[in-house]
Amino acid sequence: MKKYHRKGFTTIEILTVIGIIAVLAAVAVPSYGLMKKNVAFTNTVEEVANALREAQNLSMASQDGEKWEVDFEQYSYSLTSVAGTSSRTRQYDLNEGIEIKLPVPPPIVFNRLNGTTDNNAEVIVKQSGKQAKITVDKVGKISIGSVESVP
Repeated sequence: MKKYHRKGFTTIEILTVIGIIAVLAAVAVPSYGLMKKNVAFTNTVEEVANALREAQNLSMASQDGEKWEVDFEQYSYSLTSVAGTSSRTRQYDLNEGIEIKLPVPPPIVFNRLNGTTDNNAEVIVKQSGKQAKITVDKVGKISIGSVESVP
């Protein structure tokens, strides 16, 4: 009797591999979406803090004798020159699903030459289930707090 050696995979083996790949994909896709959402939130918090730093730097440079302020709304923020020969504004929108926690803080104005503010300020950026706090103290230090879970 002759023995034949088959080359290749059986149907059971192929179905088993496809099943394993399907299970891994079912687990990975939601995790990827959540990771993408977390990265967008972290980037937005950094962008808001960088806008505050930019306003501070522009005030310290005091080109044309201008102070700069950052004004917040629920879904956007803007950098505006205060007192000078001309008013300039840069408007930025927040990513979808991310907002400034109400009530929005009053405009944060940085003083010329030294970059300080008249008051301590706090901006809370939030997304469903979490928030991050950005603080600006009177001496001009801008810091980002850790991300906190909220109900």
